Amino acid sequence: MESAFYDCLSTNITFLSSPNNIGTEAFWNCSIRELNFNRSTSIANKAFYNATNLGIAIFGEGCNLESFGEQTFELCSSLEFVRIPSGIKKISKSVFSQCTKLTNIEFGQEISALAFENKCFAYCGFTKFVITSFMQSFDSLAFMNCNNLIEIIIEGFPIEIKTGVFSECNQLNKITIQSEEIKFETLQILLGSNINQIKFINISINTNPNSINDIRFSEFKNVKHIKIMNSNIMLNSCLFANCENLKSIFMYTNIINESLFENCTKLTKIVIPSVLKSSKSRALIEVYRRGFYNCRSLDFHILDYVSVVGDSAFYGCSFPQKIVIPNTIERISDRSFINSGIKMVYFCSNYLICTNNSFDKTTVAFVTDSYQNRSFCNLSTTKIDSSSCQVIYPTNSIYANQLYKFNNRRR
Repeated sequence: MESAFYDCLSTNITFLSSPNNIGTEAFWNCSIRELNFNRSTSIANKAFYNATNLGIAIFGEGCNLESFGEQTFELCSSLEFVRIPSGIKKISKSVFSQCTKLTNIEFGQEISALAFENKCFAYCGFTKFVITSFMQSFDSLAFMNCNNLIEIIIEGFPIEIKTGVFSECNQLNKITIQSEEIKFETLQILLGSNINQIKFINISINTNPNSINDIRFSEFKNVKHIKIMNSNIMLNSCLFANCENLKSIFMYTNIINESLFENCTKLTKIVIPSVLKSSKSRALIEVYRRGFYNCRSLDFHILDYVSVVGDSAFYGCSFPQKIVIPNTIERISDRSFINSGIKMVYFCSNYLICTNNSFDKTTVAFVTDSYQNRSFCNLSTTKIDSSSCQVIYPTNSIYANQLYKFNNRRR
């Protein structure tokens, strides 16, 4: 019946059995605090509209509901928890719109396919939302203005999606991708027509190795931190190139492919678990052509973990004027350290393969008597006693830190 309990002030209404049909505006502006239905088959538009005291709404598995009517719980400002039965097929337009305290929604385990219509969760209070494999379609603005939403976890990508599902979710700053495949175009539509407006800070990926390289990370202009949790992933050339705000990355591969981080001007920190092992058998980083080209913020301590330096690998990086080349490095290629700010190079080991134009021409080198070549990388080279390697005066405190580690490693 329509408007059956319209404006009812009672906080507790008891039915001998769950009503099968709940009519339009049946509980409009009603003061009830909790719903628990087990057999309902239909709920009409605005059935619980503006029921501002309602805190919990449970629809048991006995309900044969396929959908809620439009605006069913709109403006239920105290609603915090909803349980949705397995028979549901769509969350209709504005069903939970402006349920500002709604943070917990539980879906039936047998749901096979679910559609989210326009503004169905607009202005809700979620801090995190999980997109699962049964969530197959999202209409535009479904989660618009969920101002507390911080994280999206993607376990499966929708089949059908319209623009701006998470439009104006201004606190959203983290995506965790757990899907077996990554569909960048779908992700772009999901987040809005202009993905650069979304202030994503973190992306965490745990997926198969065949799909991550399809992501155009440079499109995520605001991403600052990336975690790639799959240890079997080889990262393709240029994958993170031009990610201008990227500051740190966690990954398992120790191969820095061609131009992998080129023009990541704010990149500071790279964490590779196999490289950070303390054992002598630890993996070392191989940096190929232009791997860190123009990474002006890169912490130069990464050199402690490098074995191969490719062409222009560290071109344009901002390193200290005085630097020790660790004895882990086996080869330095063309233009590797050009325009990196290095004025003096110290090398205190016996042998290194190095081309003639690895450093700026004004750079000078210092090597020990045990060094096998007459000059170091064709630079103006001075022979020094090996003990001098332990008393090289640093140009700054960061360098002192690096030098301390270098000396301790040699002892």
